[in-house]
Amino acid sequence: MLQPLRGWLLLCLCLLCVACAPGGEAPLRVGTNIWLGYEPFYVARQAGSLPENVRLVEYASASEVLSAFRSRAIEAAAVTLDEAISLAENDNSLRIGLVLDTSDGADALVARPGIRRLSELKGRTIGVESLAVGAYLLGRALQRADLSVHDVRIVPTPLDQHESAFSRAEVDAVVTFYPVLAHLRERGGEVLFDSRAMPGEIVDVLVYREEQHKQHGKALQALALAWFDGVGRVADRQPLAMLTMAHRQKLSPRMLDEALGLLEFQDITRNRSALLGAHPGLAPVFGRLSLGMRELGLINRPLEPVNHLDSRIVEDLPG
Repeated sequence: MLQPLRGWLLLCLCLLCVACAPGGEAPLRVGTNIWLGYEPFYVARQAGSLPENVRLVEYASASEVLSAFRSRAIEAAAVTLDEAISLAENDNSLRIGLVLDTSDGADALVARPGIRRLSELKGRTIGVESLAVGAYLLGRALQRADLSVHDVRIVPTPLDQHESAFSRAEVDAVVTFYPVLAHLRERGGEVLFDSRAMPGEIVDVLVYREEQHKQHGKALQALALAWFDGVGRVADRQPLAMLTMAHRQKLSPRMLDEALGLLEFQDITRNRSALLGAHPGLAPVFGRLSLGMRELGLINRPLEPVNHLDSRIVEDLPG
């Protein structure tokens, strides 16, 4: 089944790349951070299916991606759905045009050895990227233990400092994700709470502004096809794809296989289900998440999904 689909995707990609071949047009810059869920983009780039007028820009943390998007240093960004909602609160032109993956245990609150229950976090120091998905996951974890943010000491900690802060006991726990999650578990870290406890709530999406769809519509379509090509290669566990991911994420083959079992990459069929029609599947997830973020004080008002979900990229793809 996957081979005919792969051929169809590559044919469509070639046609789109011809249509948007370099001709003086500024490239579409797409920001990502170091997260396994975004690896199909890099697998596609390594395989040569990423269009020439698309540039992947990798940042050290999700907070840096959000800052770059807000300052317009990039035209599109791979972010979690809660981050997209945070951006949309102050940007009515924000669009969500592609669903990338869902986390089923790949994001977690990890405590130092000896701390085994969420209730034991009271009075402790927790490292978190306060402007990213970590703040939302921490809020949900504290809710489960009947604690509030006032019961713990939160230390803003960028992703690239999670391991060092944990190792030097600068924090008692940290909200993190793969590949750091795997490394902390090997050092005896205790997973107290992870995304399996909040199914469907940690979703990665591609965002851009309405003006970028007008300017880079064809490039966005080609980017989507490259994503689906990368997803297919990962699903097939193609050796080169696995090697690319393991090298970039600094994971052993065993760790990589374990991590992939905690993620669900979204193909074209699932994207159409999530974004197309009068009742797109992502709309209720967006709505519940928006309300939850309002309750946690992460946004000031719940948002309407219909104002931000954009089906045009997947709707206009051939086939």
